[in-house]
Amino acid sequence: MTSTSSVEFNGQVVVISGAATGIGKASAQLIAARGATVIALDFNAAALSELANELKLSANQSHVCDISSQDQIDKAISAILKDHGKIDALINTAGIVGPSNTVVEDVNWPDFEKVLQVNLYGAIWLTQAVIPSMKEKKYGRIVHLASIAGKEGNPGLSP
Repeated sequence: MTSTSSVEFNGQVVVISGAATGIGKASAQLIAARGATVIALDFNAAALSELANELKLSANQSHVCDISSQDQIDKAISAILKDHGKIDALINTAGIVGPSNTVVEDVNWPDFEKVLQVNLYGAIWLTQAVIPSMKEKKYGRIVHLASIAGKEGNPGLSP
């Protein structure tokens, strides 16, 4: 039987944000199965712990990190670089929907802002945090995943 993919990640350090559930978890499982040292980031400590147990991640491969905080991102990326010496790839799957079934005039500004902080600013801050080390190593890959809801408007989902 032939493999459906020849993509291997042996020897690579791959950071995955939003890694504890959903697409992030599936990405972590796939990338780990293909030989990478997976570094999982998520704000959900319980789900992150379950993933770490499942994938047998060491303590320095799992970081509780709220992507809506530039400070937390910077601290996590610094720790990863200190522990692993490099980041070959970033897969950003962190994202939130925010208020749903809510008419725009009833959305609280902090709820709206939180969606922007996670889905937009978080992506930018993650990119800014990993690019210097990737440039230094002259290698790096960055993938940002998003829901179709970020591209197409839906009633009651203004953020």
